[in-house]
Order: sequence, then structure tokens, then C-alpha cells
Amino acid sequence: GMLADVLKNPAFPQEKVSLALSQAMAEVRQRENDPQSAAMREARRAFFGKEDARSRRMELEELQTFGKEDFSDFHRENYGSRGAMISVVGDFDADEILLLLRKEFESWPVQTASAEEVVLESPRSKVGRIFLADRSDVNQTEIRFFLEGVRRDHPDYPALRLASHILGTGGFTNRMMKEVRTVRGLAYWALAHWSPEWLQEGVFVAASATKSETTAETITTMQSVMRDFLKNGVGQKEFNEVRDRMLHAEVFSVDTSREVIKRASDLRFHSYPWNYYDQLSRMTLQLKPADVLAAARRHL
Repeated sequence: GMLADVLKNPAFPQEKVSLALSQAMAEVRQRENDPQSAAMREARRAFFGKEDARSRRMELEELQTFGKEDFSDFHRENYGSRGAMISVVGDFDADEILLLLRKEFESWPVQTASAEEVVLESPRSKVGRIFLADRSDVNQTEIRFFLEGVRRDHPDYPALRLASHILGTGGFTNRMMKEVRTVRGLAYWALAHWSPEWLQEGVFVAASATKSETTAETITTMQSVMRDFLKNGVGQKEFNEVRDRMLHAEVFSVDTSREVIKRASDLRFHSYPWNYYDQLSRMTLQLKPADVLAAARRHL
């Protein structure tokens, strides 16, 4: 009942609105204080373009114009029963829960906003682009590589997910972390992976941070790791170890009720099959090192 009341009849008291706006303005004023998040944010803006919703950021000029009416108008136009999905997980009687949900939500009105076009593809560029943000107040360099990525239903995604674990995700054993951190001592962290989305294409990101004086060495090292992977691929022993470790870790993605409901809700909401993750695991088990290399060469 409380959840239904908050969703359908939010009050937006002025003191809460003022507090939220004050906190948002403080966040904008302080957002350059964290170079890591600032680098990722501005890299996304450079990659997608400043007008793209995927790279949108708050601005003081906009926040200063907001009032209580803006929030209530936005809620009325965007929060309602059209397209809504309610998921419940736990130990309960299904019929009782359905009766309760109908009682609370059958009077939820349809929102008034018209449908909007969603850009599904990531930007393509025929040439490489370099963006520099000069920060004289910091003594380190944040490095980001961006490329267009894939959706979760792309035929190459199982291979690219495994390629990500070989190349630059999943702890301290991936190639990027070992070469940049362990072997060369250039940075505390480094990563490289495909980040797929459900409906929109995701991105491929390679990232690290290093001292200003080792910027060039870190960039060329990251490039060499990716180029070596594309040239030589992965041996059977490394392939088996990474694949098994990745698949065995799947159990930790569904070991809480919260994770179960999120996974089930994502699949249902985005119209993916219920056995999507089973299919993904089966396809991963069928992969060979040559399949992973071929997929990486198509996308990296």
C-alpha cells in the first residue's frame, strides 16, 4: 500500500524539492573533484555527442530553473500504468499477491507523455578521434578508449563476453591488468571489456589512470595488449581457465532475492527469452579459441 501510494500520489513537498535541488547543485559544482568519474563522463559525451541522451549531464543553469511544478508535471507525464511491470519474488501465495496488486494498482492512470524515439545504435566513425581535457590541478592522467559495442542478443556477444574476461575484466588475472599493473607498474588498475545493453548497443571501453609522466607509456602498453590479442588470439590452456572461471562465477549473480528479481525482470521487460542465460552458458561452452578471436577482430 505504501509503495502504491508513493508511486501514484507523490506529494513533492517544497522542502524536499529544495533539498534535492540543493544536493544536485552541489554535485554539479563538485563533479570535477573525482577525475575518474569525470573522465568517464566526458569520454561518453565525446563519444556519443553532447546532445545524446546517453551522455546527458546535469547543468546548474537547468537546475536553477526547476520548481515543484516541474517535478509533478514530469511525474504525471512519465509515471503510469502504460508499459509498467511489477515483479514480486519471495515466499507467498501467488493468488493472494495478484489480488493485492490489482487492488492497489488497477486505478493507476495511464501517463500522458507521447512515445519517444530511442537511438539504438552507437556512433560510428570512419576515423579515430582524440579528445584532450587539460587539467593542471591534477598530477595523473585518466585514459579512455571507446568503440561501438553490441546488444546482448548479438550473435557475437557470447564470444565477446569471453574475450572481455581474457582481455581486461574479472580481477587481476586478465591481460590488461597483468601487463599494465603487474609487469610494468604503470597503474593501480586497468580494464578492457564490452558493455552490452538490452535494447541499445553498448560500448567497448578500455581504461586506466597513471602518473602524468607515464601517460604515453601507459597508452602504448594498452594498445599493445589489444593488438597482441587481435594478432595472436588465446591459447587453449588460458582459454579453458578463463571460460571455466567465468561460468563458475555465474552462481554469484543469482544468490540473493534482489539479484533474482532483477535478472528475471530485465529479461521480461526487454522481451528476452526466459532461458537467455542458459542459452548464453551453452553457447559459451561451444566456443573455441578461434571463435573468440574472430569475434574480437570483427569488433575491436
